[in-house]
Amino acid sequence: MKITGRSQLFKKGNFSKLLIMMLSMVLLISGCSSASKEKSIQLSLPKPTGSYNVGITEWHLTDNKRTDPWVKGKNRELMVSIWYPAENDYKGKLAPYMSKQVAKLNGEQFASTFQLNPTQINWDSIKTHAWANAPVESQLGPRPVILYSPGGSLPRTMSTFLVEELVSQGYVVVTVDHTYETAVEFPKNRLEKVSLPKFSKDRLKKSLQVREMDIRFVLDQLTLLKEGQHPNVEQKLPHELHQLLDLTKIGIFGHSAGGYTAASTMYVDQRIGAGINMDGSLGYEEKSGQVSFPAVPKEINRPFLLLDADNNTHLKAPSMKLIWAKLDGWKLDLNLPKGEHFTFTDYMAFLPELEKQLDLSDQMIKQSIGTTQDSDRVIKSLRSYITAFFDEHLQQIPQKILDGPSSDHPDVKFVR
Repeated sequence: MKITGRSQLFKKGNFSKLLIMMLSMVLLISGCSSASKEKSIQLSLPKPTGSYNVGITEWHLTDNKRTDPWVKGKNRELMVSIWYPAENDYKGKLAPYMSKQVAKLNGEQFASTFQLNPTQINWDSIKTHAWANAPVESQLGPRPVILYSPGGSLPRTMSTFLVEELVSQGYVVVTVDHTYETAVEFPKNRLEKVSLPKFSKDRLKKSLQVREMDIRFVLDQLTLLKEGQHPNVEQKLPHELHQLLDLTKIGIFGHSAGGYTAASTMYVDQRIGAGINMDGSLGYEEKSGQVSFPAVPKEINRPFLLLDADNNTHLKAPSMKLIWAKLDGWKLDLNLPKGEHFTFTDYMAFLPELEKQLDLSDQMIKQSIGTTQDSDRVIKSLRSYITAFFDEHLQQIPQKILDGPSSDHPDVKFVR
């Protein structure tokens, strides 16, 4: 049994409950023994390796010019997190991995789906390495800004191990929840749950368009913030945060549907200078091999990286092949042949602890995530290539790692 991959996501629309599937599939494979059901599992994230302290603040935004496409009678609301280099010596309260209600909901859904003890994995206790509302590193000067869009149905936290690494290397990263695709907790403990119509090709197309508009709206609000305004916010943001934003150097990356979002938004918005698709189909792949609503209908001349797994390369996947031909600037296709769809999420970071605490065999791991690779080594490689890509194309710092295969990263293949 394998976790649903990117082709199934776009063909069958299995965007719901994917977060539950990632971790719960491992338990299902292991037989969900009574011993496993009662064992408490504590998960943690790997520490970022850069030299900068990491801060985080939440930002509540309301688009007063746009009616929410999924819920009648409301303007579109978003919750985003701004991750930024924090004051070097600051130590305060570490931000939680998920907000309290989202963590509780995830735990209940997890338990209900597989008849487990709801407290087996304490989602609420997982901490990031980011200090909540920490003072900014004011001596640093303006820094490049990178946007992150998660996979369909997944929260904005789902690639935290990559986000924290980029911030520790000196970037500002803005992660976005796409409301009603996933549960979102707003200020004053208001929880908005998933609210989407039954899956169809038209709904998929609409959701991808909504995501694109979400990202562009966030960019608009960042522009206002840079100018010293605090648009549509109820909370006070860290002092001088706006001074860290260099909006002449903007990148974007995303996983799965978020990878499509990265490509499509970059295509229509010239403010974005470089983008990464992490294992997302870049169009709806028909059974005939045709591709509907491709993310990049015509040529795009800015740097773009395909970071994929298994057979989802530009040589084999129809949507990737189509987009590859339209990338008219710097481009590179990096593949993890033994990877799977969730290799690019925090699942890879949680895997060692799940393996240890649930006594998973290599075969179980292979069936659940499609790989028996060393997770620490894969995490190091993903962090290295993503940081190098943005270093070279947002900061014009040449990166040899992008020139060809490296013995330091044996799990990564250059697809030529």
